[in-house]
Amino acid sequence: MLQRQQLCYVIFVVTQDDREIFNKGKLMNAGFIEAKKYGEFDCFIFHDVDLIAMNDKISYTCKDEQVVHYSFAMKQFDFKPMYLGYVGGALGFTKQQFETVNGFSNQYVGHGGEDDDMQRRIRVRQIKVWEPKESFVKYTNLPHGRDIGNPKNKMMTKLMEKAATRIDTDGLKSFSVKKVTIAKHKTYVEILVTL
Repeated sequence: MLQRQQLCYVIFVVTQDDREIFNKGKLMNAGFIEAKKYGEFDCFIFHDVDLIAMNDKISYTCKDEQVVHYSFAMKQFDFKPMYLGYVGGALGFTKQQFETVNGFSNQYVGHGGEDDDMQRRIRVRQIKVWEPKESFVKYTNLPHGRDIGNPKNKMMTKLMEKAATRIDTDGLKSFSVKKVTIAKHKTYVEILVTL
């Protein structure tokens, strides 16, 4: 798909390499920080690994004035937005936009909250979200069972209440992990993160 669109790209697959509770925000931040070391990219697509585009005409590009939310129409939700303001699944940021929102929160461990927190970051920084309106922009999820290493986040509601006040202190600027290991493969770069 990306080759047919003649895009210059690198795919980074970021994986948590420990037995700690899953932390999507830290993994996304690690991916951004490591990807910047590979060159001057004009677009960063943050894409859930189990999300598959149903059509190869979807153009993975960014907009200077808007964050792009690609996956607003997903099969599991009858191709309608999951709820108003939902920005999960696949998001496109310019480097400046992602740094302006200070990346993802590092506080959400387990399942839930990090995408809604990102929506608040985008809104507080007064960046608009653009969703492609073409009828072919649809996604499906790969079937998988519940990940026992990713329990429901019990602190989600409390964290969400103060999400807007943590933007400057929780994210890229406060990011830290124990170890990052890079493995280059033929078609992608694997980033293993030990929290």
